[in-house]
Amino acid sequence: MQLLIDELASVVKKYPRRIAINKPEREITYSELNHCIRFVASWLTDQGLIKGDRVGIHLQNTIEYIV
Repeated sequence: MQLLIDELASVVKKYPRRIAINKPEREITYSELNHCIRFVASWLTDQGLIKGDRVGIHLQNTIEYIV
C-alpha cells in the first residue's frame, strides 16, 4: 500500500513547478506543498509526537488546512 506522502514525493519529483493548489488568495506548487508538509511534520515531531499519535485540527478551508 502506497502512502499519500509517497505519492506526493513521486509527483514532486516529476512536476515540482506544477500548481498543486489554486486558491483565490494564492497558488502553491507541488514542491512548495511538499516543503510545507515536511516543515509541519518536523515541527510536530519536535513537539514530541510519535507515529500513531492523533492530532486534531480546526481550520477554515485554506492551503494551511490541506498541509
